[in-house]
Amino acid sequence: MQVVTADSGGAAHEQSRDLLAGGLKWTVSDLAAKKKVILAGLGWGGLPDHMTHQERRSGVLLPLNLEGFPLRRTPLFKMRRRDQAIGVVAEELWNRIGALARS
Repeated sequence: MQVVTADSGGAAHEQSRDLLAGGLKWTVSDLAAKKKVILAGLGWGGLPDHMTHQERRSGVLLPLNLEGFPLRRTPLFKMRRRDQAIGVVAEELWNRIGALARS
């Protein structure tokens, strides 16, 4: 059973990215739920490295090498307006994201 995350954009079209054609799928609402289902042994699916680091390190989760599912790296960008001050929480988030990018 392939575990997939629902599209939060409210789009009416069927999700097609990274789906195994013709396979059974279980749709969950978010990545945390997806991880719980996979850890319970009820299915498989892709998760971000940072969410599975400890489980892969301990051998609880194993990477799969599936034909048609190459490793995907998704670039992330942080942006904000320079002409407006941001609040304390946004500033902390901005700094933490920057620290992660440098590590």
